[in-house]
Order: sequence, then C-alpha cells, then structure tokens
Amino acid sequence: MIEKGWYIDDFRKQSIVLGKVNIPPLLRIWWDRPTDSLGVWALMLSVISDTQNSIQQSKNALQILNQEIKDWKQVASPSQSKSQILVALEYQRDLFEILSIFRASMIGYFQN
Repeated sequence: MIEKGWYIDDFRKQSIVLGKVNIPPLLRIWWDRPTDSLGVWALMLSVISDTQNSIQQSKNALQILNQEIKDWKQVASPSQSKSQILVALEYQRDLFEILSIFRASMIGYFQN
C-alpha cells in the first residue's frame, strides 16, 4: 500500500539521472517543492508506460488504507477508537487521497 501510494511504479523502477543528480522516485519530495514540480512531473511522465494504471494504483492504495481503518475500528475498544494508530491511519488516508487526486491531475495536465 505504501509503495503504491507514495511511488509511481514505472518511475520508481528506473534510475533517472539529470546531469550528475539522481532523481529520487519518492513523490513526496516533489510535493513539498511546488516550484520544481512541473519539470519533475514532465520527467516522471516521460517514463510511465501506462498512466491509467498509475492512477489506479494510487486509488488501490487508498482502498487498502480505507479497509485497514475500517478493520481497526472494528477491533478497537471504545477507549482505543481514537488512538494514535487510528489517527495515524486517518492522516495517511487523507494524504493518500490528496496525492491520488494530485497524481491524476498532473497526468491529465501533461496528457492534454
């Protein structure tokens, strides 16, 4: 789930070097630096063979995380229902949701 939510498979599997700089595949690095993101997204998308699969992978990661949250709520006692684990899972879900929307938006932007 983490791998599918944070990374784009085709980009992660390749070693991309720009000059002497290795371009890390972790999506979060470029999320934090929006001024760099357009160029990096153009580079990432140049190596992605199946953009729709990439979008679906991030949605799948979100579904897995939603199921984990549901499962945790079923086994947690009332005093644990808002435990740190649940708060962390909900935070991760919200972040994956934003990243999934962002991934689909950027892919759509560069495909048009």
